[in-house]
Amino acid sequence: MKKLILATVAILSASSAFAATDADRKWVEYTRWAYERSAQQNGGRAIQTRGCQPELALCTLAIFYRNNKGVEVVARDTYNSRDVLIRRDVCEFNQSNDIRVCTNWDTGEVQRHMKGQNGEWALVHDQSNGRFGSSY
Repeated sequence: MKKLILATVAILSASSAFAATDADRKWVEYTRWAYERSAQQNGGRAIQTRGCQPELALCTLAIFYRNNKGVEVVARDTYNSRDVLIRRDVCEFNQSNDIRVCTNWDTGEVQRHMKGQNGEWALVHDQSNGRFGSSY
């Protein structure tokens, strides 16, 4: 866990040094804030994970916290197999933690995912309005 924390701090520090756009700078600020918030909410230790899906050639680095309404939120970076950042998003979970709505930080695209019985998340089509939904 200590290595993961150090890796996160290193990524955030490196990101701030090379943040080329306003969106990049804001993402660095937001993820630092999310890390601090998570640590405050969890006895000084932020909840974060790094996991890879070899079948998709993707890895994610995620920081979890609860917003002011008590909703679980994750700030997530997604990397390809060359460890190049390809997506930044923020997801909010429903109370059961089996539906999440994710907003792409750079494009604003919103996607809804559901967790299957196998624990895998899948992109789903919102049947109520005929498009991908942005709220529960």
